[in-house]
Amino acid sequence: MINYILTNKIPILIVSETIAWILLIPMFYFRHWKRNNIGFFTSLILSCFFGYVPHISIPIIACITEGSLDALYNSIDTLIFLMIIILLFVFGATKGKSFVQKIDNKIYLIAQKYKARNEHQD
Repeated sequence: MINYILTNKIPILIVSETIAWILLIPMFYFRHWKRNNIGFFTSLILSCFFGYVPHISIPIIACITEGSLDALYNSIDTLIFLMIIILLFVFGATKGKSFVQKIDNKIYLIAQKYKARNEHQD
């Protein structure tokens, strides 16, 4: 099982990251359309689980089985993926909060327009 995870780490990371991003859709849905905190926090926790756990556990597994961190950087695709994650982390740490606030405000306005349009149709 560990060998399977290590040989297929890039597809596993891509799929888990995709699932994490897809789970943002119900997170915004529960936050702005339904105003449901339980659904919002459930989506948030699942998104963090699929986004962070594989990114943290796979390097730890690789370090334990290979005995060094060099196992992580043995292919160019792993290095590119790692660089993308580092760039996203730097962006999130510097401008991420204001960027997320702008996106959140736009989604809120879209939700309000959609709700108002549906109320007029009823």
